[in-house]
Amino acid sequence: MSRKRWHLVGLFTAVAALAVGLVTVPANAAGGVGATLTKGSDWGSGWEGKYTITNNSGSSLPSWTVEFDLAAGHSIASLWDGSYTVSGQHVTVKNTWNGNLSNGGSTSFGFNVKYSGAYTAPANCKINGGSCDPGGGNPTTTPTTPTTTTSNPRRRPARATRRPPRLRTRTRARRRTSATSCSGASTAATTT
Repeated sequence: MSRKRWHLVGLFTAVAALAVGLVTVPANAAGGVGATLTKGSDWGSGWEGKYTITNNSGSSLPSWTVEFDLAAGHSIASLWDGSYTVSGQHVTVKNTWNGNLSNGGSTSFGFNVKYSGAYTAPANCKINGGSCDPGGGNPTTTPTTPTTTTSNPRRRPARATRRPPRLRTRTRARRRTSATSCSGASTAATTT
């Protein structure tokens, strides 16, 4: 083969190897996208939980969806920093303002659960269809029943990871005041 052909063969081999490498890397690679549950207070008839979503996938994450199943007798009482739907015991939470996660970034949402009986941790956690473990995995199947959509506009106090609140401008109405001159006559002055 000529020298020119060897260069072309090498170039095509390099391009093919690069294309195969890009196609075979899964979105939830080792150290990829994950969600971790932290249980806060438990007062006997309810408990507070928080899922922290981390992105170590190597690219930004434009949105996220976390799904989990609550035990029988457990139900969501309130949820913040996300919007959720409930189908039977299956809860699906989607990002609201906190969806765009850069590589290495994290965000969270919190919720209160009311229950009777004993505390049982949520099961079958999935993030964007894969396992909540950062290494990913096969999604689990969930039962399908009628869905109820609920969004909680109430927010927790501002944190450093939140975007700053919008500044509001106020327009001041003109006020009329009257002043008395030395001669005793009244004059009107307008101030803004």
